[in-house]
Amino acid sequence: MHIRGYEYSKGFQSLTNMRTNDFRRVSADIEWTGNMVTFLDSLLQLCGCFQSPFRKLVVPVMIDAIRVDPNTLFEALKKNRLTDKVVDIEDDIHVVGYDSYIHEEVYDSLAEQFAQFPSQLPVVFDSSVNRVLTYGAEVYNMVTAPINRKTDPNLVFERHEFIANDDNTAIDDNHRKLLIDNIEVYLIQDLSDAIESNGFLLTVFRYKVTEPEIALNSLFGNSVTDSDLEKRINNFTTYGNEMGLRVICSKCDTIGSKAVLFRKVSEPILPDKQNIIQFNSKCEQWFPVLKDRLLMASELGADSPRVWLIANDSCINGVMGLVKSLRLEPGGEHFRYIFIYDKNNTNKDIDFTRKPFSDILANDLVSNVIRDGRLGSYRYQSFGKDFDKIQSNEYYLSLGKGRDLSSLEWTDITTLPMTDHYYDVTNKKRQLIKIQVYCSAVIFRDVLIATGKVPALSELYEQQIGYEFAGRRADTGERVMGMNLSKCVATSTHVDPYLFTKIPDNWSIEEAVTILSPYFTVWYGLIERAHIRRGESVLIHSASGGVGQAAINVCQHLGCDIYATVGTEEKKQFLINTYKIPAKKIFSSRSTQFKSQLMDETDGRGVDVVLNSLAGDKLDASYECVGTGGRFVELGKMDLFMNKKLPMYNLLRDMCFICVSLDESVLAREYVWDAFYTWVHQNCTNGCVKPLNRTVFPAADAEKAFRYMTTGKHIGKIVIRIREEEANRKPWKRIKPADSMIVSTKTYFNPNKTYIITGGLGGFGLELCQWM
Repeated sequence: MHIRGYEYSKGFQSLTNMRTNDFRRVSADIEWTGNMVTFLDSLLQLCGCFQSPFRKLVVPVMIDAIRVDPNTLFEALKKNRLTDKVVDIEDDIHVVGYDSYIHEEVYDSLAEQFAQFPSQLPVVFDSSVNRVLTYGAEVYNMVTAPINRKTDPNLVFERHEFIANDDNTAIDDNHRKLLIDNIEVYLIQDLSDAIESNGFLLTVFRYKVTEPEIALNSLFGNSVTDSDLEKRINNFTTYGNEMGLRVICSKCDTIGSKAVLFRKVSEPILPDKQNIIQFNSKCEQWFPVLKDRLLMASELGADSPRVWLIANDSCINGVMGLVKSLRLEPGGEHFRYIFIYDKNNTNKDIDFTRKPFSDILANDLVSNVIRDGRLGSYRYQSFGKDFDKIQSNEYYLSLGKGRDLSSLEWTDITTLPMTDHYYDVTNKKRQLIKIQVYCSAVIFRDVLIATGKVPALSELYEQQIGYEFAGRRADTGERVMGMNLSKCVATSTHVDPYLFTKIPDNWSIEEAVTILSPYFTVWYGLIERAHIRRGESVLIHSASGGVGQAAINVCQHLGCDIYATVGTEEKKQFLINTYKIPAKKIFSSRSTQFKSQLMDETDGRGVDVVLNSLAGDKLDASYECVGTGGRFVELGKMDLFMNKKLPMYNLLRDMCFICVSLDESVLAREYVWDAFYTWVHQNCTNGCVKPLNRTVFPAADAEKAFRYMTTGKHIGKIVIRIREEEANRKPWKRIKPADSMIVSTKTYFNPNKTYIITGGLGGFGLELCQWM
């Protein structure tokens, strides 16, 4: 429970001995301590933990029924008492009105019967029917939703890397700001007097003159040169040495500044042989000596000599971690180490009278690493602002770390393990086809998921932005269009062959991507499910949108009597001018007045079919617009997730309520897509299925496309163009790469490989498994 994020106290920790063979049917024992609240909560815990195999903190959002039979429950409690345990009932049991209505003996009897001695009952959770059952208690059909975890605003990203003491590479921006914020000006003598023994002094100098400065100096007759600046640094270093300040390291930036670190050190003392420990993989040789030196350093205190650990046999010897731990022990402050991480080094002898070891001895630093002939140390370095950004022309649109539109980001796709096959639920191997995407469309569900207003479809799909694509097959170069559950707003995607089809020759790729989800929704909702017939009346909400325009085209082809709602006067004029719908049959979707207006137009009969995408009280009004024997086709999601209740009385008029949802279950039905694509090709030239109005955004403006959809001002589809289509519409294998952009990078693991994690059930191991 703690792993999932539940922080239950002792009273709520009643589940024990959980066991299962396949995680579909889970058995456990639940302890009764006389508290009905904790007892029922334990039932909910069992259901919430095993309802989904994913590690999420979930809470109940809807429960069909909780049934408790007191007689059966208390009878089972009597039979399953744990007489070796006694519960303290003084603080847990309180009978209201006890002084007036219940005799003390009766109260004691109730406490002894139901609370004083705990009981243990078996409980079973069956995920196939979503039910938790025990003696006398049942929880049926509980629906849970995950709680989004907040991102840590103070999260620190660091890397552990080798830093040379003398380095001419650029100073990091973070370090430059640190210098500016903390640097102060002092006389060198004052500095030396203020610094304690073994203290540090950080100085900043100019070491070169920039080109603009040279130009200005020539105008004003100033002749400061790089050699003058270098001489100034050398003079300061010389004076510093005379006062006991030794140069430890230096670092330059690319502009003209140089940071030099000094340390006030005393005269170095050559270490005795017994204080030099050769550190290697044979710990039985050096560990007893190390233990004696640590005890001696602890006893001598400040008078203890330095103890040097020399590691030069392996790059993974662990000397850095060992010394870091030793310095936390009494006497550990006297330990130093030299880590020779140099493949070209063949000399195993350490001579503190020769460089670089004489410099190491004089500097008296704890960490000393020799790598590739350079002296330095390993340090934790803060990552820069764009540490996870690279230039790439292979990417996909992802949700980022937050749940708002500003967190949308393009992510590098080259590190994503792409496979050309997968195994379905029947363990049947299915081939995947790589599609080079030219255009993708944005649907409102993308916006809802990106903003966290509705949960994502499945945890099996990490990023669920993008359902529609159009482009070319990578293998044959044919123009194709199709849909998938995720990652369609991308430069390329891998798709099951039945989920895409060829693009008709009379359509461009940009036109083809506009028809996919709108016409599938209309075909599946109106034709397949509602069985709309020629000449019927239909109310189409949000008629200027993609689905709305598709529905108008189909209904006009069938000769239906069309009524529509729109949000603005501009959209109303668009329907009048484009589809010749009379103004009196177009209503406003901003209020529920469309109901009375529609009833007036139909003489109170209502319509045969309502294609609804409105929510709240507008859904109620739309529901009442359905005539006798009519069909109500619901496309929205908000009211479904909120478990909105509808009056059942209207169903007496032989009306039908139909919900259309483009989810995993629909995408998995191969026959549905065969029928849909066949219908599209049969009707792509007769005016029934034709491309929709669209607003096109380049890939770099993907966030603007999402924000534009939230304004509700768009007419038709919103399309994101990944790459331009070639003039030749025949199969074309020489596909031009997408434009290169700065994108984020992520770490992925190959699903075709096996990873063994030792200690995987520990705290770090569990977190690592979750991350992988």
